Amino acid sequence: MVLVGPQPGQAVKATHLLLSAHLAAFLVLVFGTGTPWQEELIQQLALADAAGVVERPWTLLTHLVVNVHALEFALSVGLLAIAGGSIEERVGRERFCALYFGSAALVALSHLVLREAGLTVGVLAGSLGASCALLTCYLFLRGGERRGGTISFPLLYLLVCFGVLVAVWVVQETRTSELTLRAQELVTLAYGALDRSFELRLADLERVARLEAIQPSTWSHILGLSLGALSLYMVRVGERLQERYRLHRDIHHLQQEVDARARVELLLSKISAEGIEALSHSERRFLRYASRYYRSPVPS
Repeated sequence: MVLVGPQPGQAVKATHLLLSAHLAAFLVLVFGTGTPWQEELIQQLALADAAGVVERPWTLLTHLVVNVHALEFALSVGLLAIAGGSIEERVGRERFCALYFGSAALVALSHLVLREAGLTVGVLAGSLGASCALLTCYLFLRGGERRGGTISFPLLYLLVCFGVLVAVWVVQETRTSELTLRAQELVTLAYGALDRSFELRLADLERVARLEAIQPSTWSHILGLSLGALSLYMVRVGERLQERYRLHRDIHHLQQEVDARARVELLLSKISAEGIEALSHSERRFLRYASRYYRSPVPS
């Protein structure tokens, strides 16, 4: 089934709005690097575990705006700009948003499963998973139509996926190093600065624990490379169900019209044989309604 394209008159693309939102959130987080309010913001927006979802259900989607690493941000918005614009032109704004946020939710749920199984640690933060899902959607929607120079598109896609895995590894290693360095600085400050009060030292140690708790897990984002196909399938199923509902609704309206016309014919025959005085109050009201109904098109 070919998805319906965007409706005419759409001035601003959803892709552009998402890019602007990600850039604004990234600048805010970068501005607050190393501050307690940045750590609190990450804790409130990032996806931690199942218990955290119960307390903060919005984190299933708000984790998208928590891009705290420059390379990860560049990779995720780059994939969004390349694949997102093309997909939105192909499927329309509403279905594109369904693909993007649906993929983000699927990545989040998969992260929770891995977290509960003990296969990953840390929180889910950033939009890389949803962008990877868009890359897969791009393959299914446009892969058979394009070639990357002399390289077939499927092979090019596999090469891009390999590049994403390498970038994810670099991001994760860099994050781990940054966290270790910051934690060491705080521990040194807590135990080495003898002139600091006990309360300040305790606050430094508590901050170390908080940093470890909000350490993002980049590996969960690669799930988007496979979940993008599932998201696209779900959107297509939703479109089929919507079309089926419209078809049944139109058939229902047509059947109502057929039944109404048949009743009108019976009432007209009754008027011809017995006169209009023979009609009851409800029958006269039905004729008035039917005359107005036939002047209007069948609802679609």
